[in-house]
Amino acid sequence: MFHEFHHGAMNGPLPWVHFALMGIVWLAIVGLVIAAIIALLRRPQYPAVVPSQAQMGPLDILSARYARGEIDATTYQAMRAHILTGDPPPTTI
Repeated sequence: MFHEFHHGAMNGPLPWVHFALMGIVWLAIVGLVIAAIIALLRRPQYPAVVPSQAQMGPLDILSARYARGEIDATTYQAMRAHILTGDPPPTTI
């Protein structure tokens, strides 16, 4: 009698084209996921290296103390001048 015709992927003249294209799309998606995982695993891991005070020089330690707010600008300048010139540090009472 009457044959019902649908315009779907399986009813066209070349149903294998649909399957081939879907296979390529899925391979591309899986390939991108694998590439992203490999890129994340190969990314260099740089640990946060904080030098200990034994590895820091006197100016580094002085600058760190000033940055932390342990000493004021006047004390920093006086101690820095002492370290650079070798003059005796200022005496405080």
